[in-house]
Amino acid sequence: MPASLQGTELDGQVRADAQGRLVVDRALRDRFDYFLSLIGEEPEARVLARLDAHLKSLLPPQALVTARDLLARYMAFQQARSELGQQDPQADVSTLEPDMLRARFERIHSLKQAHFDAQELAAFFGDDDAEDRYTLARLSLWRDASLDSTAKALRLKALQAQLPPALRERLTVADTVADLRALREDWQSRGGDAQALRSARLALVGQEVTDRLEALDARRDDWRERVASYLQGRAALQADPSLSTTLREQAELALRQRHFTPQEWPRLEAWTQAQAQGVSLGSPR
Repeated sequence: MPASLQGTELDGQVRADAQGRLVVDRALRDRFDYFLSLIGEEPEARVLARLDAHLKSLLPPQALVTARDLLARYMAFQQARSELGQQDPQADVSTLEPDMLRARFERIHSLKQAHFDAQELAAFFGDDDAEDRYTLARLSLWRDASLDSTAKALRLKALQAQLPPALRERLTVADTVADLRALREDWQSRGGDAQALRSARLALVGQEVTDRLEALDARRDDWRERVASYLQGRAALQADPSLSTTLREQAELALRQRHFTPQEWPRLEAWTQAQAQGVSLGSPR
């Protein structure tokens, strides 16, 4: 094996069932990808010869014929998808609108259907396609102006419930944070009240998380109010011509002590400096 794969474990799995037929699943695709990733580092012919020898060592004749055919179609699909990407005037998917992303997804899905039957397509790409459809639906949902924040949260929860269990479990804290941020932005754009935000959060993440978010909101509001009061008082002291430098510094220290604990002073300093530079740090938790 080339240096890049020395010491690595084989991804996926190659196997036949009790009747000697190839088991077509995502693990087989992962094993294909493990070897095909070497193309470029090694000549394609050498990579394919190594992969064929690997398949031959693991599969009975009937399954081997099927695996070779499936591999050839998988490589043809990868080539067709690469050519499609080169033809796309906006290949950077992060710049595309939901409708354009959906059209791109459907073009790729049509390529898959042209190279694989329904069972093969589901086995190789089922989870990927489900995740792509969820992402597209999620993007469209947040841009739907006809729905209020609570309705969007309920629909998002329903979309998540429709995901395959393994994919649903892969939704991370970062995904939830992104959804909560989008939810709050949507609520703010509508000028909603506190109850509207609470209802939307309850629909998306339940009461326990909603209560924690509201406690965090309260701390943030308290922080902002204290900072605003402190800055206003400090500006008044700095503008008072009757104060000497020493008295002004003493008064500013007393003002800071009245509004913040010593443990908060470094945060306050960082926050005020960032604000002066036009950078928002939010508030401490």
